Amino acid sequence: ALDDGYRIVGFDIKAGDSSTEIGFAVLEVDFTADASVELALRRFRDAYGTRIASVVHLAAYFDFTGEDHPLYQSANVDGTRRLLQGLQDFEVAVRLHRATRPCSACSDRSSRDRATPPAGRVRTWGIS
Repeated sequence: ALDDGYRIVGFDIKAGDSSTEIGFAVLEVDFTADASVELALRRFRDAYGTRIASVVHLAAYFDFTGEDHPLYQSANVDGTRRLLQGLQDFEVAVRLHRATRPCSACSDRSSRDRATPPAGRVRTWGIS
C-alpha cells in the first residue's frame, strides 16, 4: 500500500476508463510517436505536477517469434528514449527501466532461442 501522499498513474496504448476497475488513472500514450509521449507527459504534468517519486518503465513490445521486429526499435528503444527525454522536465526521485528479456519459463522455445534475443531487445537493455 502507498502512503496517502502518493498516487499511481499508468501510461498505456489504450487508456479507456479503467481507473475504477484497477484503482488508478491510466493516461493514453503511444511510445512510437514523439507527439503522443509529449502530450501524455503534458497531461500528467497538468493533472499531477512535476514531482514524481518513482517511474517504472516496462519496455513493452515483445515478439514470441524471436525475430527482430521493427517495434523493438520504435516502441522499446526509441520509446524509452522519448520517455527519458520527456522526464527531464520533471523531478524524478527513482527511475527503473525493465526491458523485455527472454522468458526462461517458456516451454515452447529452445534454450538457444532464450539465450539469443532479437537485437532490438538488446539495444533497449543499454539505454539509461
